[in-house]
Amino acid sequence: PLGRVSGFMTYSYNREVDAFPHLWIYAGTAILSIVIPENRSLYGYLWTFSIWLEAFSIIPQLYMLFKES
Repeated sequence: PLGRVSGFMTYSYNREVDAFPHLWIYAGTAILSIVIPENRSLYGYLWTFSIWLEAFSIIPQLYMLFKES
């Protein structure tokens, strides 16, 4: 993100390829963190959300890679 703000490497950014619906990732990880929490506290829900979000963060990158090729 910092590279896009400063203008570094903006020549390689392709807006048509980067069109993954990110809301599905956030909604899915929120649902999983509620259904399968580490423990039933605010910290447990947030920790589980961050673990699931980290696990699914590769999906938009793979989507962009396969759509571009």
